[in-house]
Amino acid sequence: MEVRTYNKNGQQAAADDAIKKTSTGSKKKLVSDKKSSKKSLKSGGKSSSRVLDKANTKDALDEILQNNQQFVPESSAAQDVENMLKAMDPHLMAKDKANKEINFLFDPRFYEGQVHYSRDGNTVFYTQDNEKKRAALKTNSMVEESINSVVDLYKFERDGTLTKAEYIKVHTCIARILRQDLKDALLQRLVEEDWKHDSKGKEYMEKKEVYDSLFELGDVWSPDIDAYQYVAFYEKVYKLLRGEEELNNLPKTKTCLTAN
Repeated sequence: MEVRTYNKNGQQAAADDAIKKTSTGSKKKLVSDKKSSKKSLKSGGKSSSRVLDKANTKDALDEILQNNQQFVPESSAAQDVENMLKAMDPHLMAKDKANKEINFLFDPRFYEGQVHYSRDGNTVFYTQDNEKKRAALKTNSMVEESINSVVDLYKFERDGTLTKAEYIKVHTCIARILRQDLKDALLQRLVEEDWKHDSKGKEYMEKKEVYDSLFELGDVWSPDIDAYQYVAFYEKVYKLLRGEEELNNLPKTKTCLTAN
């Protein structure tokens, strides 16, 4: 998917280039001169949230939460019990931590008046070692399962191919989720760019290509190289596309596939 912006130096792209692969946190910007002119949802790569002016995105988000108590739900006895159970299970603890770390991607209030996450970049994610770590996540069993759950939301033809119309339908919903700051007309242009990139010039896509596209999206938007964060990202997108969750400032008719 190409709702991404490729910026080698991780600097703010032109307003027209801001619509490439969407997000708001510590993105991995793709450092390729060849891709620098692309316009899409996967618009950048991993970024180090310059908007927060912090080297460590997690610390920055913790500070935001402490200073913005309205974003933090009140504690309850049930919540305390749930937290105790999670503390007994390292897997649940890691998953809960990852969910909190990616939540800012879906809440534009954290970045009002600031440089959007999708325009930020951090080339540290593109060292040889980190490239290998990121590539390894593509075949991580947890990540695979979460990506495939989103793939299953696409309606493929009987021969296993995906039409452009179906791609546009799903990808538009994803674009709205990740780039809530953009008008539909601009989103549609970015989605078209993503289609050209992901379909590789063909009139259709195959399931593996859809998987690759979704992995690239999550890879760009997840703040860190962490399997739990990638899974949290895809699970959130899945629930929004299914209408199981709703964003604060967007009705389900904008994000839920069954409502389109």
